[in-house]
Amino acid sequence: MLCTLGPNAGAETPAATADKAAESPQQSPDLVNTQKLDSVSTGEALPDDNHAEPSFEAGVPLRDRPPSFYGKHIDPLIGKRLTVGARMVENKLKETSRPANRDDGLTFLGYINELEPLDESGVRLVVGYRLCPYLGVEFSHDEVAARTRNYNNGLSDGVIRLSGPLYVVTLGYPIAGRLYPYVGFGYAPWRAEFEHDKWWQLGYSSPESHDAQGAFPEARSVTRIIEVEDDSATFFTAGVAYRFHRHAQLDVMMRQIDLTSKARFYHDFAGVRILEREGEFTMKHSTYGIALSLVF
Repeated sequence: MLCTLGPNAGAETPAATADKAAESPQQSPDLVNTQKLDSVSTGEALPDDNHAEPSFEAGVPLRDRPPSFYGKHIDPLIGKRLTVGARMVENKLKETSRPANRDDGLTFLGYINELEPLDESGVRLVVGYRLCPYLGVEFSHDEVAARTRNYNNGLSDGVIRLSGPLYVVTLGYPIAGRLYPYVGFGYAPWRAEFEHDKWWQLGYSSPESHDAQGAFPEARSVTRIIEVEDDSATFFTAGVAYRFHRHAQLDVMMRQIDLTSKARFYHDFAGVRILEREGEFTMKHSTYGIALSLVF
């Protein structure tokens, strides 16, 4: 007898079926009915030529089923590639004081010669995507701020603040499937703003003289304004990620961004601005961070 492969392997040939039918006596209708009655009384299943094949879900193990839409189209794009987490950062300004010499232009702006860092620590959202084992991209947001201080009276005019997105391309090398040291090159297009202290902007000589006017002090005939410009910079970063779980990792990093906001001081006479001084706020800073991220 020949061996056949495929779904009909083991099926009888037509000739063998005919011979077997000739050898087997025909069953009478009464005998068939008797067998059916016996099957019903004993609870046995009757053979059914039209019985449907078992459903796919019932007959095939879960691991052998075809992938879902997510498994087929989404998971290959983000599986073990996308990370979303929170990063604790610490920012350190590099230049916080200058000589107390306004006349020679050695201060930051006018009498402002000191910057007192604010909000040095914070938690930032960070999103990463691994394009391949060695190349990735990262997106996050950060800010630096400092309160100004005047050397002539020790008072502050307000707060200088720079903030914006961080776009980074990383290059790394996986070690033992868990460690991933990397370096990165980034771009930071940041927005600058100066938050004036009201007493100073309205033209008062001190916070006390401003508060003495009550809840709604009026502006003096001459008000003061500081305008600052946005700035952008490229930067380098370095760090190492540790995958301690299939869906979680720790990441430590550091970077340094050199930003400078050009500044101008105006006196405003009923809407007519007179430029008095020009200067700059150097907001170059180093950042140290540690992140806990989910790995999808």
